[in-house]
Amino acid sequence: ERAETEAETDVSPTIEAWVFSNETTQEMPAIFRHVRGSTNGVRIGDEIWFLCHLVSYEERRYYYHMFVMLDANTHKLRRYTHLFTFDGEKVEYSLGFVHNEEDNTLLVGYSRMDREVDYMCVRVKSVEDMVYDHDRFVSSGFKTI
Repeated sequence: ERAETEAETDVSPTIEAWVFSNETTQEMPAIFRHVRGSTNGVRIGDEIWFLCHLVSYEERRYYYHMFVMLDANTHKLRRYTHLFTFDGEKVEYSLGFVHNEEDNTLLVGYSRMDREVDYMCVRVKSVEDMVYDHDRFVSSGFKTI
């Protein structure tokens, strides 16, 4: 039998210290004042895509979603989509998404009413058809925060 070395048997995790640095700021469209959480960022081409949500307090809570696309190099806002729901339920919460490069689709996981989990496969082109062009709105005097 081979003798194990101390390095081979040490399975304790290594924790690196990460320091947040706010190196840049930018004006954002007013709707972002209401954006809550998001999924992790997914690299698609030269952008990083996030799936975010907003909550509207009507007769009860309603969740609405939007994809937000940042420039992968500058991390500045490039584009974002209209608000949407997955199934029209009052409470929907995204669990994350992945990009399938082969067929250029997104597999989105989400929950309905905090009870059921479902998945939706969406073409990237369908998401891009819902996009606002941030630069176009800013140059036309769109209200920012």
